[in-house]
Amino acid sequence: MKAALLALLLAAQASATLPPEDFEKRVGFDQHLDKSLPLEETFTDTTGRPVRLGNIFGGKPVILVLAYFRCPNLCGIVLNGLLHSVRELKASAGTDYDVIAVSIDPSEPTSRAADKKASYVLRYGRPGTSGGWHFLTGGPAAIERLTGAVGYRYFYDEASGQFAHPSGIVVVTPQGRISQYLLGIEYPPQDLSHALQKASRGERGFLVRSLLLLCFHYNPETGKYSLAITRVLQAAGALTVVALISGILLLPHRYPRRP
Repeated sequence: MKAALLALLLAAQASATLPPEDFEKRVGFDQHLDKSLPLEETFTDTTGRPVRLGNIFGGKPVILVLAYFRCPNLCGIVLNGLLHSVRELKASAGTDYDVIAVSIDPSEPTSRAADKKASYVLRYGRPGTSGGWHFLTGGPAAIERLTGAVGYRYFYDEASGQFAHPSGIVVVTPQGRISQYLLGIEYPPQDLSHALQKASRGERGFLVRSLLLLCFHYNPETGKYSLAITRVLQAAGALTVVALISGILLLPHRYPRRP
């Protein structure tokens, strides 16, 4: 099952890197381990107030998500993958770590960020943890400096009105230095817990395999990029159903009835 899903992700990656040849240069993660974030940059929180990025760092590691809140594809899947993982952790947001989601869309309104925060805090389901979730919007200069420090490469596609971007999260030390990248759309709780522990000690992590699931793939017949994530997820869902049915059918053979 895992091998089949990995094959799907590899297929999506392969389709995403078809011509034009510079697409790989424009979309992806450059892993800048131990690099400092621009903590002096100012963003806007969900109440509409300006907030200095460094003021959110208060002696705890941070899980940073770069996304945009109106994204119809990967951004919600990345946030959902993170939510699934942190719900499995004993550590709690706001007490042991903070989550910072920053929109890469400078035109995104505060109200949309507020709606996203309310939704994820509710689904997280741990009382008193709202202060550990930060959904920020910002201007072009602040976004550019933050994404540049992280090594997050993306671009805006005028034809579709969407951003082509990679998927993944970044674990940052309490001092604002990049400790670890977790790429893709699923973040095993054990891996995330280990990354948070290392970051809390101010330690640098390690480079990870840059298998990225991208929002767009290139269609050589039309000469344009089109969304690929839906197709991949539909195939993954079908594989899940097949695996479940196969498991049910094999049960009598694995566990024969006793006389």
